[in-house]
Amino acid sequence: MNKTYLYIFIILCALGIAGVFAFRGYKSETNETTHFAMDSIAAIAENWDVATFEGRADPGLIKAINGASGQGVEELFAEYHTLGKLKKPASCEVMNSATMAKGASDYDAVTYHCKVEFDSGPATIMITVSKKTDQTLWKIYYLKIQPESPAESVD
Repeated sequence: MNKTYLYIFIILCALGIAGVFAFRGYKSETNETTHFAMDSIAAIAENWDVATFEGRADPGLIKAINGASGQGVEELFAEYHTLGKLKKPASCEVMNSATMAKGASDYDAVTYHCKVEFDSGPATIMITVSKKTDQTLWKIYYLKIQPESPAESVD
């Protein structure tokens, strides 16, 4: 009977140790994605440069924005340019973290909800960053910038 408790104890200890290592890996990846998301927002909003965005964005996102015209990103960034410069760095929180299947590959993805301040006022940014699970390069998979109306920006 004592051996049974000993085996159960050893199994529980092993599971606990495995859980700690899994959490550390998750925490490290979340820190990595947070830095990428915040750095991307700052770099893109610096001059609203299309090439900076395209260098960080997933090709599928660029294709979806451009559509048939091929000018979607330029038009979108002309609109975003009216927001002005980023005055206050992004304050982001994780909304969702998942591994998803896309074609033959698995992707890790993290979605952030960020509060920012531009010259024109406060805004909310929703950004999803993703990478193939077997690679290290993160890309922007989704980006939406929504200026807040004056009635919404209550501190």
